[in-house]
Amino acid sequence: MKTFKSKKLNNKGFTLIELLAVIVILAIVMAMTMATVLPLAAKMRKDAFATEVNSIISAAGDEMTMIAIDTHRDGTGMLVDDGTHKDYRKITSGDTTKYCFTMKKLVELGHLEKSQKALASDYQGYVVVSTKSGQNFYTYTTKVHNTQYSIDTTSDEVTGDEVKDYSPTGNDTEAAAYNCSSVS
Repeated sequence: MKTFKSKKLNNKGFTLIELLAVIVILAIVMAMTMATVLPLAAKMRKDAFATEVNSIISAAGDEMTMIAIDTHRDGTGMLVDDGTHKDYRKITSGDTTKYCFTMKKLVELGHLEKSQKALASDYQGYVVVSTKSGQNFYTYTTKVHNTQYSIDTTSDEVTGDEVKDYSPTGNDTEAAAYNCSSVS
């Protein structure tokens, strides 16, 4: 008859309290990290939106250069359109001439790269380029939004600090405010 010797179990491992302590510590570290990372991620998204709007402003400036090449100045120094550019809204008031370019029109005119054409379909708005007689520079008015952010500025370079959160109201007045028919 064999006798069995009792084996002492070797209990190597962690206790439940030790595991819970580690989980609590990890949760605290994760909460502190998220409090830092989330605002930074939102700022990065706004900066990316501002960069995209800057490329849209640049595209409008490129079209203005094309218009300037295809026009001449009359005796007063005003640009006189030769009729080749009919794809934009032109507003003349006194010695100021404004050209309004919608996102869609800038894509059609070929001033946005292929990668930017996709973003143009997600964006609504316009860029107005103004010039006064006798001046050799342009001023820009930009009003653009996507589903998350909007910008309404008169600067020729947008920063992430100027970007606002966009919340659509869904009414016709708002839609009209983002196309060239609202420009005077």
